[in-house]
Amino acid sequence: MSKNIEYWYFKNYLTKNDIIKLNKFIELNYDKKEPRELTAKNVIKTSEVVQIEYHKIKDKLNLLMQEVYSVGLRQFGYNLTPINDRDYLHLNIYSSKKQSKYESHFDFSDSDMFDVKLTCLINISTKKYEGGKFEYLSTRWREIKELEKPGNVIMFKSHLHHRVTPVTSGERRTLTHFMIGPRFI
Repeated sequence: MSKNIEYWYFKNYLTKNDIIKLNKFIELNYDKKEPRELTAKNVIKTSEVVQIEYHKIKDKLNLLMQEVYSVGLRQFGYNLTPINDRDYLHLNIYSSKKQSKYESHFDFSDSDMFDVKLTCLINISTKKYEGGKFEYLSTRWREIKELEKPGNVIMFKSHLHHRVTPVTSGERRTLTHFMIGPRFI
């Protein structure tokens, strides 16, 4: 396992046209709203979240998923369970109308069998926004500026504390995939 790398990114992975099509497809075909119990306990999260099963958007994201899993193995050294057609991806919508944010938390699993090892975020924003900065805690809060641009993708170690600052204008949209693997020992 690499101890030096905290996150990885892909620049300009999706085009503006890809982003528009992906948003429209998810809005018309999502499966359900994310249950509140999936939000980290005692943490304020004011974004709206819908879930869509991977098989529905596999044709649009399959190559990206192959690449992120390859990076998970080769750069992070994690043993990951391949994405399943029934796995959910989460569309997070952060609106300035609600000053949407997600306070400091880390991504985890309650399972005795697996852990969330990496989190993959894809910026699929269609409107300009201000605020909504993605930050993680290292020795201090650090912003991952690469996520600000629509079409960019980041992946990071899920156990890192991270947050999204309030969106002050516009709307920020990210598509999230939690990459799992056998429990850490």
